[in-house]
Amino acid sequence: MGKLNYIYSVPVIVPLENAGMGGYGFGVDLDSNFGIKARNTHIPDTSKKVFAEQGSKIVQHFFGKRFKMNPYQFVENSLLVHAICVPGDSCDLALDESGLSDFFNEGWEKIKKGKYIPFSVHYSPHNVDSFKQAQCLRELFLNWANSANLCLNY
Repeated sequence: MGKLNYIYSVPVIVPLENAGMGGYGFGVDLDSNFGIKARNTHIPDTSKKVFAEQGSKIVQHFFGKRFKMNPYQFVENSLLVHAICVPGDSCDLALDESGLSDFFNEGWEKIKKGKYIPFSVHYSPHNVDSFKQAQCLRELFLNWANSANLCLNY
C-alpha cells in the first residue's frame, strides 16, 4: 500500500438487517509512513490519560455512563494504537499483525535501521456484533487518528 493521499481509510458503516454475529465488522487502512512515525513517537503517560478520558467519554456516549473504560491499547509506549476495545464479547478493532511484514519484530528492526519495507498497516475487526459497536469503534479510531495526526504534525 505505501503512502496514501490520506492518513487513513475508514469505510462508511451502514446499518444492516439481520447482519448476524460479527456482521458489522469493518477494516481500516492506515498510511504506513504515518504508522512508522506513530510507532517511533513515545507517548507520555499524560497523553495516555487524555486518550483514556476522551475514549471513555465516547464509549459512554454510545453505551451509557456505567461503561467507564479505557478503550485504547498502545504498542509498547508509542503513539501507535494496537487495539481499540468496546463493550461486547471481545469486540475490538486491532492491528492485523499478519499484514505488517512482521512490524513488531524483524520488520520493525529493519525499519529502525533505515531499511524501509513497504507494508500495509491494517486494523481488523473482531466480534463486532452490532451497529452501535461499529459506530463507537469508528468514532474511537477517528479520535485517535486525528489526535495523533495533530501530535505528529503529519
